[in-house]
Amino acid sequence: MNRKKFIAALSLASTAHLSSASGQRFIKRQQPSSKKSKLGSSGFRLAHVTDPHISSRNNAPEKIAAAFRHIHDQKKSPIGILSGGDSIMDALRESKKNTKEQWRLWNDVVNSEVNLPLYPCIGNHDVWGWGMKEGQKDGGSYGKKWAMDELKLQDRYYSFSIQNWEFIVLDSVHPSFDTGSGYTARLDEEQFQWLENKLNNTSKEKHICILSHIPIISFCPFFDGPNEEKGKPNGWLVPHEWMHIDARRIKNLFKRHDNIRSCISGHIHLQDSVEYLGIKYFCNGALSGNWWNSQQPAYQEFKPAYAMLDFSSNGEIKRTMIPYDE
Repeated sequence: MNRKKFIAALSLASTAHLSSASGQRFIKRQQPSSKKSKLGSSGFRLAHVTDPHISSRNNAPEKIAAAFRHIHDQKKSPIGILSGGDSIMDALRESKKNTKEQWRLWNDVVNSEVNLPLYPCIGNHDVWGWGMKEGQKDGGSYGKKWAMDELKLQDRYYSFSIQNWEFIVLDSVHPSFDTGSGYTARLDEEQFQWLENKLNNTSKEKHICILSHIPIISFCPFFDGPNEEKGKPNGWLVPHEWMHIDARRIKNLFKRHDNIRSCISGHIHLQDSVEYLGIKYFCNGALSGNWWNSQQPAYQEFKPAYAMLDFSSNGEIKRTMIPYDE
């Protein structure tokens, strides 16, 4: 892939909705009906909690427990919680003992505080050992399976339905052991084919929302680190771990399905809203903010927060970010 062309295409993402709005040049995407918007009436609400990064430090378990109580106590309560990954602080380079303790803390909080259906996806920090040679044996399958077991997932990727919405949960964390981080952001071929078949077989009468840990398309990765400096002398350089490296391929797949309404992600502890080719891409920050740093709780401009998502039966989706002050 020509990186300069890729970055140039991405840099237009935040304004792409202007082009697509002026005559729908790129795709004849079916827009949500404007008749009697049902947001807040016959629709439903889900919370999106991503990047809680639990550990024994900085009172993280108590803060996460309080955040879940905050969600349950909302005047308009959600009917479920999308759990966006990075449930634990880190397993990529941690011992098995420390990783086991992090998962114990996470499951203790979930079991005691969550009284709603929880729909998890896998985050990069949930996977044990990919940043160490010990965990890279057998392609890293042990670490991914461990995360699945702790999250009570039978499959790495899956779907579920609520009313006339279809939710597709992806596994965006792919092993990449020669790059330093241990992972890259992409779909493996088996998963891509599953996604393609799933979209083909989903009724056009259903609206589709896609959940992944790592953003498929996002503006935030530009500002997560000094990426304008890293790319010198050629310009911006967005790391392959920050956003899906196969975003172009996924975007081209999405163009064939005009009932895809939104893609939800976390990973980057920043928040944005990008509309591209008629699809709303929401990167929803982090419940942990600056990894529960008590001296500086905000990561850049964004404090610990979670998202409330309101879905209407006519295909509208509204995101409200709720800062969480412990």
